[in-house]
Amino acid sequence: AHLLEELSASGCITPEEVCAQALGFRPRTEAIGRVNLAFGQELLRARDLTRPFGKMDVLRHSDVTLVTTIEELQDAAPRDLLDAYLDDGARFEAIGPLVDGEGAVRAACHRWAAEGEQHDEDEAAQAAAVLAEVLRARA
Repeated sequence: AHLLEELSASGCITPEEVCAQALGFRPRTEAIGRVNLAFGQELLRARDLTRPFGKMDVLRHSDVTLVTTIEELQDAAPRDLLDAYLDDGARFEAIGPLVDGEGAVRAACHRWAAEGEQHDEDEAAQAAAVLAEVLRARA
């Protein structure tokens, strides 16, 4: 939320413009439609993301949301955002280094190398394959 607040303060983009772009993003609305159809869900296709700005409603359905940093390194959240999550019963656990380990694969194909392991072209190929999938999904 901090980046968007900074952009808003600089006059680059307003929270309302961010919301309009996010809610009007066709691949997003199509994906929500497919999930609703396939699983009999009624996920929201549109909502006001500015109240409070940056809130993710879906987190209220989770028993716990794992945060992949430690509490001391988390950005401070605005009070209204914290209160909204509290009202929803959302719970966050900062687990940070508990998810790390040698060979752990990340979404962007980054991983810690095991001792003595060398990085090779396979990692670059994996990263390129992930990027190709993202670009194909956006097309």
